[in-house]
Amino acid sequence: GGDPDDGGEQKMRTLISETMVSLNMSSHTDRFLKLMLDNGIASTDILERLTPDRASDLNLPWSLCDAVQKRWRAEKMNLGQDNGGTYEKEDPFKKLLADGKARRQGQAVQVMPQFLQNAGFPGTMTPPVAGNAHMIPAIDNERMDSLEANLNGVMHQLETMFGVMQTIATKVEHFDTAQEAICQRLDFAQQAQLQTLNSSQVLLHKIDSSQEDISRKVAAQKQVMEQIVSKQDHMLETVAGSKDTTKNELLDSVASSGKALLQKLDSSQQMLLQKQGDAHEMLVRVNKSQESMVHKLETSSEAASRRSMQTEALIGTKLEEMATSV
Repeated sequence: GGDPDDGGEQKMRTLISETMVSLNMSSHTDRFLKLMLDNGIASTDILERLTPDRASDLNLPWSLCDAVQKRWRAEKMNLGQDNGGTYEKEDPFKKLLADGKARRQGQAVQVMPQFLQNAGFPGTMTPPVAGNAHMIPAIDNERMDSLEANLNGVMHQLETMFGVMQTIATKVEHFDTAQEAICQRLDFAQQAQLQTLNSSQVLLHKIDSSQEDISRKVAAQKQVMEQIVSKQDHMLETVAGSKDTTKNELLDSVASSGKALLQKLDSSQQMLLQKQGDAHEMLVRVNKSQESMVHKLETSSEAASRRSMQTEALIGTKLEEMATSV
């Protein structure tokens, strides 16, 4: 800064104000500005040569001074004025510091009129700075540490919330997948039940038709028996006047033929009864399989409902814990 105004006190005021605003400490801007100017840091040349040891000697908070230096270096780089951090072999820091103090004292009337109104005692407008200048760095460092701790805590809570949200999203996805699988199983089970019902209806239709056939056959056998009885009566009337031997032979032949016919009828009726028993047993098995299928469907639907309720309760609990932690 060859020009006194370029990089002078006004530039320092701008740099310090912008830095404090960026650090969210704008309420301490006036105090830090007064502390810097009162100690002679009244230009960017002096600011560039400020080190942690020199800041400690001047009771200046180095963290804030370093932030102002970084802002000035970034601004110089943007303007293309940075010479790579090279300085003269003889460091004129003390001379620049004395010039800054002298310039500060020369402009005291224009910059701080209230300072003269209070008898020229430093710190009358800023009691904490005047009475305890050596405590300023500790207070600012403590505040910065507190802010950093609070930010770390907030970031940790945000990371925890993000992890919980990811866990909830994963569980919701798994729950949706499980629900889809359960719905597919229920659909398959319903289709199988419908197929079983259709096959049962077909079987019942066959059994009804077989029973009708049996009834017709029984009716036909009854008619045959009636015809046989009538023929036997006719034969008896025919042979009534014949000899006893012929009559006995005829009766024996009729009895044997009737016995054979009765055996055939008995065997056919037993076969029909066995078929009816097999059909009844098959219907009983179909009924049992339908009951077991209905029980499985009810059990699977109850398990799905329980899982859904448990998942909803778990999600609600996690959300409440997140709200409590926030």
